[in-house]
Amino acid sequence: MKKRFPLTRFQLVCEILLAVLATLPFILLPLYWNKIPNKIPTHFGIAGAADAWGGKESIWIVPCMAAGLYWFITLLFLLVPPSACNTPEYVTDENHVDYVRIMRWMMLFVKLCMLSILYQTLWTQVHAYATDPAWSLPLNLGILLGGVILFLVYTHKKFGRKTS
Repeated sequence: MKKRFPLTRFQLVCEILLAVLATLPFILLPLYWNKIPNKIPTHFGIAGAADAWGGKESIWIVPCMAAGLYWFITLLFLLVPPSACNTPEYVTDENHVDYVRIMRWMMLFVKLCMLSILYQTLWTQVHAYATDPAWSLPLNLGILLGGVILFLVYTHKKFGRKTS
């Protein structure tokens, strides 16, 4: 029998809010379409300067990629049973519920970081800024990777190492 791991009420609220955030650009962009410049930056170099420009239709690339990735991660985590995951820690019948709960929080954090990067990119594109702040990429990646590392350290301390 397949074990069920229902979301906690707070996790469900977070998932709903993140789903709304992933969907919001598809509602807001058409509403503000006439205010978006005809030429927008589509790529930024490592220094933050725009090195590619495109028509305003290209603004749809970022929300489509972000929403697709968001729903892929969400469905993957809901459809794949935790027992099928390769985990860095030893998961037993006694601790699997706690482990799944912690991994769900990590995935919520990853999706929140991904959507914050989406909104920052859209903000820069909609306002046709020629530069993206040089600190934005290191800051976003630092928060994302730092958070994932903290989750992994926490699970290592809580569940111990795998034994072969």
